[in-house]
Amino acid sequence: MLRISSRRFAVASMVLNAGFVGQTSVAIPGAFVGRGTSLPTIVAFNILVVATALAANLSIFFARRRLSNGKALTIIGSSAAAIGPLVLCLPITPLAAAPLIALSSIVFPLTLSTLRAADEKSVALSRQAFVGGYIGGLSVFAIISGLGLEWHESLYIATITQGLSLLATWRTNFREGRNSFDADAEPVDGSAPRSVTASIAVVLVAALAVLLMRAGDNIRQSYLPLYIAHRGMPPWTSAVLLASSALAEIAFLPILAMLSRRVSTHALLVISCLLGAFSFAIMAEGGGIVSLLASQVVYAVFLAGYQSLGVVWLQRLLPDSTVGGASLYTVAVQTGSALGLLSALVHRQFTASLFLYGSAFAAAAAICVTLAWGATYRERKLDPLEKNERHI
Repeated sequence: MLRISSRRFAVASMVLNAGFVGQTSVAIPGAFVGRGTSLPTIVAFNILVVATALAANLSIFFARRRLSNGKALTIIGSSAAAIGPLVLCLPITPLAAAPLIALSSIVFPLTLSTLRAADEKSVALSRQAFVGGYIGGLSVFAIISGLGLEWHESLYIATITQGLSLLATWRTNFREGRNSFDADAEPVDGSAPRSVTASIAVVLVAALAVLLMRAGDNIRQSYLPLYIAHRGMPPWTSAVLLASSALAEIAFLPILAMLSRRVSTHALLVISCLLGAFSFAIMAEGGGIVSLLASQVVYAVFLAGYQSLGVVWLQRLLPDSTVGGASLYTVAVQTGSALGLLSALVHRQFTASLFLYGSAFAAAAAICVTLAWGATYRERKLDPLEKNERHI
């Protein structure tokens, strides 16, 4: 009889959860249209999703030292997420589904804790799996739309996808991640030693850096399609641009993981942020399709950097548990998403200059990474127990 390893079940859970996220990102707006949901209700729904996800991940972060096993929480989050789309199909307010769907956000960081902690290769592979699953979810929705199925039927399929993720979670061993964490291993770069938790100031600056990275990213993710429509370009243009960056990200992830074995994670994050700022500047220039396509390929380095090395960085700063770094990363990302959305309210127009906000966020993130890098180096240099550690 064929035995499937727990690691493969963990990856399957991530892929299917990402597929659920991809499907619901387009199926839920379709459901709002089908139900005739008012704009204030849609805004309230999105705010409730963000607030619930933040509360859930913050609770996990602060309780990380008391969590001996995250499997029960992952099963609860996955089950709630699977029920959410079904609630949207009921003749009740859609706000009832928001907290349930929001709990899908805890599945990835908790499942990530089953893999080798603070390991660039493991995080890069998990990110590749998530992006692949997300693209798969979008593809499934495209097929559903092509078949002419109703909006509620697409929600049923999303529930099935998350249900399969729940089954994979059930077969995952959540104790493997803790056992694989090598507290005595030297980090290759100048990050905090894995056996010593960094100071609160460094952790906060690191979280702020990730928050700013995501704020810039969400400007591009949320407003690039609207900008394309504003310019009167063909509707398929935004899909091509977003898909090109996602595919390029998958290609860049293993390259960054390999480089991080030789180069400081901090240095790679700074370079990624600067490339992100540069790609935003290209978008803000308002060029044609070739210019926009080139900007997305450059942007993919930024995506791959902050969404893989960012997790590794926070895991190394919080080595006291296998879920602390990933949960804090999720909190920072969700807060950054809100900041990115709100920044557009200041601009009020979907013009190319909107992307200058993204460029500013990415540049500010590079500064934060540099400050945390220097502070971490000084903390380690002052600690007599760490003087034999390698500095790069």
